Formats: sequence, structure tokens, C-alpha cells
Amino acid sequence: MSDSPKPHRQNHPAIPNAKPAESVVYNTVEFDRLQSGSEFDFDLPAKPGEVGKLGPYRIVRELGRGGMGAVFEAYDERLGRSVALKVMLPKYAAIAESRGRFLREARAAAKLANDHIVTIYEANIYNDTPCIAMQLLQGLSLDQFLKANPKLSLPQVLQIGKEIAMGLAAAHDAGLVHRDIKLANIWMESPNYRVKILDFGLAKQASREMQTSGEIALDVASLDHTATGTILGTPLYMSPEQARGEPVDYRTDLYSLGVLLYRISTGVMPFGGNSMRDLLISINNYPAKPARELNPELPVSFSNLIDRLLRKRAEQRPGSARRIALELQHIGQETASPWEAIAPSDEHLSIAICAYSSGHNFLEIEDILWEQGIYREMIPIIIRKLIINRAEFHLRMGKKPEQVIVELIAKGLEQQDAKAVVGNLNLSDSVLLWYARRVLFWTIIGISIVITLSLFDFIDIPNNMLFLLTLAPIVLLYIYIGLFASRPS
Repeated sequence: MSDSPKPHRQNHPAIPNAKPAESVVYNTVEFDRLQSGSEFDFDLPAKPGEVGKLGPYRIVRELGRGGMGAVFEAYDERLGRSVALKVMLPKYAAIAESRGRFLREARAAAKLANDHIVTIYEANIYNDTPCIAMQLLQGLSLDQFLKANPKLSLPQVLQIGKEIAMGLAAAHDAGLVHRDIKLANIWMESPNYRVKILDFGLAKQASREMQTSGEIALDVASLDHTATGTILGTPLYMSPEQARGEPVDYRTDLYSLGVLLYRISTGVMPFGGNSMRDLLISINNYPAKPARELNPELPVSFSNLIDRLLRKRAEQRPGSARRIALELQHIGQETASPWEAIAPSDEHLSIAICAYSSGHNFLEIEDILWEQGIYREMIPIIIRKLIINRAEFHLRMGKKPEQVIVELIAKGLEQQDAKAVVGNLNLSDSVLLWYARRVLFWTIIGISIVITLSLFDFIDIPNNMLFLLTLAPIVLLYIYIGLFASRPS
């Protein structure tokens, strides 16, 4: 068990029939301790029963293997804590470019500080062997978790998806793309099953090396039907652009997240085939069956979100991982309590008015309301109230209807909708008030000019009339202020 401080744990939906958490990270595989790690250039073990020693790390046992390296439970003698030590396989460590990229990307990922990304303590080379020291976690990977709990509830699916999206958002903000989001790279940390994303920064390197080694071939023309046994892991989660070998960005992670959500909510993968060729053709050319057809219990909004994540063209997918996390949160709120029971408040309208006054258009105001945690279905109602409020305000302040229509169009409203809003407003009282204010204003100005001229003997006015003229502007000013105060906020 790690001696490192544990981050704050969140409360998660209860997991029925969950098996007890394992005490190590990654897939625990039983190896003969004397044989495990023998191909690595480890120093002699410091204690009987251990595998060996690498720099400051005592290698306790092997936990599992991936495409590029093996993961060991190790003990850092400098800081006195247990870690998960990922060691690069010798055949890849011998390639200078691979070794350099392995360390560069690990060091970049080490800068991330997020509750949903495994912490990287160090990336270094000892005995010509690149290694990465990571947080040693308790729990099990998501693929192991699903074996123990094949059918997850909707709140569990939404929670897992939201936390993956939050971790991806932090990475994407830092300019990092995972490129290998899949069940095996999602860790369910016990005791509360908080999500941790594993292997950040390593997937790009791994995919290139696997192409070289023949473990995964991405050239569809070179594939044949004998490759059935290689349809594992990464290919099933590849975005179309990744499967074609094209450059990828953060949107490939969003696609892979869509595949993962499809899998954990329906129990099957969205794409498949009898060979690698069939799989990649399916990924690139055919739409997935809507998730709700396989699981009618799923909300339409959630099924639609998965459809958007699985779109073939990257630019048609949701704009960011953070947006996906918010959508999943809203879907969870809708499931827990119907939005219809909640009406927009004056506070919501005030937020919209402030955004409008700051120069934002209606689409930007929708995003601002979304980020404030307001239910998605309430946002159009708030926007409608905002449009009417601002149109009425400007008309009362003396703008012509044509000017108000132009302003609403500039803010993103369709022309016919803007005309309908202004035309439907019953502003007879408002127009009357506007004219009354104008008449009072110019009357006050006129009387003030007459009084000023009489004081300088330009005009001869009897004293009793002069007194009344002096009193009149004061009275009219009070009336004007009262009418002016009737304008909308």
C-alpha cells in the first residue's frame, strides 16, 4: 500500500456485488519471482524474494505487462514509499528515439495535477533502462471491474464517463492527447471507485512501436482474414482518423471515450468484424447502432451524446472533454429529478442580462448559463425571457423598433424571430411614457431658458409670473424623475 498522501475521495453511487479491491495497480499476474523481470538489467535484489533493484527502487514484484513495458510494485528508498514502476522493455529501450519520446511524454504528463489522472512522480533512466515511477493505486481496472459487475446502473455509467472526461479535459488543456483510452487504461480506485486514467503520454509511442513490431497493423490493404486474433485493445477504440494513420488531436480521445461509454452502457462494442480488415472498414465507413436500441433504459440525451462522440469526422464531435463532462452531469441531474419541476429564477435571468450587457451573443450566453450548472432544457426558456426583457428595455428607452430588431439580429437571433418578438410586445404604455418624458424634458429646458433670459433683462416678465415659472421646473423635474424610474431594469 502506498505511503503517499491520498487525494480527497468523492462519494460514488454504490456498486452492487463489487468484489473486494485488489491492493495493487494494473492487472495482477502471478509470476515466479525469480523468473519475473529476468530480461531487464536490474541489480541484485536488496532483500530475499524481491525481483531486483533499479536505481533507488527496490523491485518487489511484477504486476503486469503492456505493449511497451512491464509494471512492477517497487519501493522508493529515498522517500520511503511504494510506487508502481513502469519499465520500458529492452527491445524498445535500445532505440534512442523511442527512449527519448517515452521520457519526454512521461515528463510532460508528470506536470498534470488532477484527481482523475494517475500521478507520475519521476521519469528517468537507470542502468540504461527508462522507467516511470507512478502512484501505486488500490482497486482494479475498468475491464476487471466489468467482469465482476457486468451490468452497471445509469448513475454509475454517467459518473465514470464524467470523471474520465474531467481527466481528459485537464490533459487537453495542457496540450496532451492520450490516444489510447480504453477499459484497461481506466482504473477504479478503491474504496469509492474514483476514476484514474493510466498511461498518459505513452499511447502515441506505443501505437507507433506496435505498428513496427507487427502487433497492430493499420494499413488496411495489407490485412487478411488470418488476423482475427489481433483484434484486441487499441484497435477497437481507434478513431477513424487514427485507424487511417492520420495525425490526431484531442478529438480522437473524445471518440475513444464514446466507444467506452457505448461498451459500458450496452455491454457490446459499437464496431467489430471477423478480421482486422473488417473492423477498420467498419470504423471508417459504417455508423454504430444507436446505444438506446441495445439498452432502451438509456435516456435519449445520453444515447445522442454517444452518437455525437462516434461521428466519423472529428470536427462534428463535441467541442471539448469539459463540455462532455458537463453534459453527463446534466443528464445525471435530469435522471435524478425532472427538470420540468424547476423553473428559471430571477438570478438565472440576471446572469443572462449581465452577459448580454457585456457584449456576448445568445450562443455565448447559452454556454455561460451551461457552465453555471443550469439545466439544459431551462436555457432556451431563459434566453427567451432575456430577448423579451432586452427588447422591451430598449423600446422604453426610446429606440425605434427597427433599431431593436437590428440589435437582436446582431446578437444571433433570426430576422423573422426578432421581428416577431418586437411586434408582439404590447408597448402602448411604454411609448406613451417615452413621449411624456420627452415633452417634460423639453418643457423644463424651455422654461429654464425663459427664466434665464428674464434675469438678464432680455425679457420683461411680471414678478408673479416669474415666481410661477421658477416653481414649474422643480415640479416638472419631480414628475420626470418619477416617469423615468418606471423604465425596466
